[in-house]
Amino acid sequence: MNLLARSALVAGTVLGLLGLYSAPALAEGEADLVVSNVTTEPGKLDFILTGPGLPDHTAIAPGGITVTADGKNLETEFKSAKTLDRTELPARGVVIVLDTSETMAGAPLAAAEVALFDYVNALSEDVAIGLVASSGATKSVVNLTYDRAAVRTAAGALAAGGSNSLNDAILLATQQFSSMVTERRIVVLAGGPEKDSAATLGEVTAAITAQQTPVDLLVYGSAKVADLETLATGSGGAIAKAETREALDPAVAVLTSKMSAPILVSAVVPVALSGRVIVVDIGVTSPAATVTTSASVSFAFDPKALPPLETARLKT
Repeated sequence: MNLLARSALVAGTVLGLLGLYSAPALAEGEADLVVSNVTTEPGKLDFILTGPGLPDHTAIAPGGITVTADGKNLETEFKSAKTLDRTELPARGVVIVLDTSETMAGAPLAAAEVALFDYVNALSEDVAIGLVASSGATKSVVNLTYDRAAVRTAAGALAAGGSNSLNDAILLATQQFSSMVTERRIVVLAGGPEKDSAATLGEVTAAITAQQTPVDLLVYGSAKVADLETLATGSGGAIAKAETREALDPAVAVLTSKMSAPILVSAVVPVALSGRVIVVDIGVTSPAATVTTSASVSFAFDPKALPPLETARLKT
């Protein structure tokens, strides 16, 4: 069991024993917002928001996150969840597929490595990172880890050579995710098209569809990669292109925006919701857009909901 799977298992086990864990609310396919780590206690609801549609918490004005239950807007506050321990957060992971084929020899591979470093540095620290090299000998270079230095060191030691086997590399990347990972992405940094994989495009598409794993694509140079673009678009992933080194920074920013830092949301729960199971509507508004989702929440029983006589009986 890898590090990410162990962390997720510990978190799920502890919360489950406390009766506070609720599985993340996931729509079919990728959702703009992902609700996870839901906990309730009398008068209070807490949950974590992540997802590709979630802006940085600093871009959200007070009142920009709304929580509605049974037609009532709950009093809500939010803050960055980056300070929480990883065991208190949903398990998230990204596997980077780096094109190290002979077409990347020299300046292209150096530029791709810079893009990889920038991407790794920009990711929220709760996101585990893996690395797969695509060449004639496709291999997992780093399995999912929180050790950024290990990923950077391994990437910097790679050399270009051999033919491009991107289909094989993406298929290998899917194998790094455990079922405990609630939010996952594959990021492909490519300088040329697929050439010599054993795996077909159909097999790769079936694998990422089964996992509901978006594939983001950054193409460096002017290569035509229609199949990869089809794969990324069909999976709900992002596509960025950079023909020059100067264009890499905005291209990387497109990809990092799809895995934003988590936000902790807390809402005041009225007594009227005590002990009820209700679908809660959640909205996030920023200057860029408004995104919404919903999740079924089992609210904790609140002793204040008891009539005075029943309360007295409980005390005797």
